[in-house]
Amino acid sequence: MPPNQQFFPGTPVPPEKFVGRTSELYRIFSQINNRGHVAIYGSSGMGKTSLLNYIKSPNFWQEKGLDFSEALIVYYNCEGLFAPNGFWQKILKELRNQAKGDTDLEGKIDDVLKLEIIKVRDIRLILREIGKRDKFLLLLLDNYHRMLGTQEEYINNLEKSREMETFLSALCNLAVHSQEGQYFSTIVTVSRRLNDLGPEIPRSGSPLYGYYLYLDLKPFSHEDIDNYFLNSEGHFFISIPSNIQAEKVLEITGGYPILLQYAGHIFSQSDIGIDINTFRAKFKNQTEKIFKDIWRE
Repeated sequence: MPPNQQFFPGTPVPPEKFVGRTSELYRIFSQINNRGHVAIYGSSGMGKTSLLNYIKSPNFWQEKGLDFSEALIVYYNCEGLFAPNGFWQKILKELRNQAKGDTDLEGKIDDVLKLEIIKVRDIRLILREIGKRDKFLLLLLDNYHRMLGTQEEYINNLEKSREMETFLSALCNLAVHSQEGQYFSTIVTVSRRLNDLGPEIPRSGSPLYGYYLYLDLKPFSHEDIDNYFLNSEGHFFISIPSNIQAEKVLEITGGYPILLQYAGHIFSQSDIGIDINTFRAKFKNQTEKIFKDIWRE
């Protein structure tokens, strides 16, 4: 990242530049503090990954009065094919990185990694060891909807459905049905509510997602935009030429964080004489894929 980079189109905003989402962060802080679990849902371009990056940074913890050293934070992007054993392998390998310097914990993680199949009792053992150190595991699962898939994907695939239900039951067990849950907190980001993803669970079945607090991430409000994007003293100040009405630009972005980043970037790279039609053309060219992703979700 260039030292003076102002806007971040197409990439997550660095934690030190993160703005907004005050009420959402307060609720997330409360859940982490109580070892709770949060599902953040919203469409593409809503800043979910930027939010997770901020949560795993010391900035977030210091501002909220939390002890950063208490948490072993594991971030995992759920893009790609899913296999339960492969999932826990990746989580534990990253956890081992976070536990560097604690040779005893590293050794216990290595012992589990050597197992042919990692079971929920093995994860419980690791959580117990973390708890002995007055720490807890904070698991951040980005793009969790990619792992779960749509309900349609499971209709004619009983084996896949059972595999996912078993995995979700194990995660639920770790979170709320075991003593080790006091050393475990999760935050997931999804494109829609969890009940609309993964295999369809019968009403009589276990509430596999019932332990999550849901946070609906919405576009920035007019007040947020005024404070963070139209404030000349703010880092993300969008310098809109006087010949273009700011309202027209904001209407085009719809308050989506990623689209505001693109708008700011375009103006920062353009001549001062740019008109609204030129802006529209550049904006459309650079954000076409983003709009397709938003509409698809």
